[in-house]
Amino acid sequence: MGFLFRWLPVGFDFNCVDPVEWIDFGNEFLTDPFFFQTLNRLTSKTPPAVSRRTSVVKLIESSAKLPYIEPAGVIFHISRCGSTLLSNTLRLGSEAVVFSEALPIKQLMYHKYGTNGDRGIEAHQNSATLEAVLKLYAKESRYEHSRIVIKCQPEDVFILSRLRKLWPTVPFVIVIRHPVEVIVSNLAGPGGWMRELVDGLSKPNIFRHSAAELRQMTVEEFCTKAVSEFLVATNSQVDNNCCIMDYTDLVPTNIRAIGKLFGIEMPPTFENIMTLDAKDGSRTKLFTDDREQKQNEASELVRQLALSLAEEPYRALLSKRIPFER
Repeated sequence: MGFLFRWLPVGFDFNCVDPVEWIDFGNEFLTDPFFFQTLNRLTSKTPPAVSRRTSVVKLIESSAKLPYIEPAGVIFHISRCGSTLLSNTLRLGSEAVVFSEALPIKQLMYHKYGTNGDRGIEAHQNSATLEAVLKLYAKESRYEHSRIVIKCQPEDVFILSRLRKLWPTVPFVIVIRHPVEVIVSNLAGPGGWMRELVDGLSKPNIFRHSAAELRQMTVEEFCTKAVSEFLVATNSQVDNNCCIMDYTDLVPTNIRAIGKLFGIEMPPTFENIMTLDAKDGSRTKLFTDDREQKQNEASELVRQLALSLAEEPYRALLSKRIPFER
């Protein structure tokens, strides 16, 4: 296909002959709190953005002459802990391009090349395909020298060491929060990973629980065990290029420090966005500090489960934090 000025890859289906889906972004950029919100805007407008499909080879070829790029930083988190606030503020920084839980990045992180149905994709194309995606978004950003930030999903802490091998010197930031508050938030409005409680009954799940184990779990037990596993996995993989950041650390001075760590200069006005609800794409809802509310809403069962399963790994990560202003 002829590549137009603003064609960008937005997803992969490796069961298709042409697995790469592209959308014409027109004059749109990644300005929403989440990648899927930008895609929704593109596909719901009148007329909707045009899409095309190509092979992975075409994707790699289209970026072959572009300079090598790797992320300025990667953000991991344990769910409902302020990582979206962090990514939203960094997006305002100089030359920052933020992939917030972006589908094509996620798919390439987990896809195993060379398995049945891959339509001839070779193993070495894993990193090459991911690099091609980053190079194309960097090229089509508004900046001459883009600083790419990847914000992962909670379960991606399980592959932190895999991404470290891919990007040995890239700074990783891991955002955490008191387990009781994370659990209460996910019980009130379940995050995507909570679907594993149901989906895991019929297929393998990211937590490696058997269907029999899942049937025996209450939703509180499942949620607490998951949060505990996020924390334990993070503890086992952090290195000297990882920065642990607690929810209580999310103040302007510290966010500016993270920007500096990523090579991103923050504008004087970036604090304004911190007054808004981080996940509200319309940017009309105000932020409220709900720590006390979450603690008060926690049942005795949640408190007991959090104390027995998640408190220790949480405290272990707190001990690895760099000194932050609070």
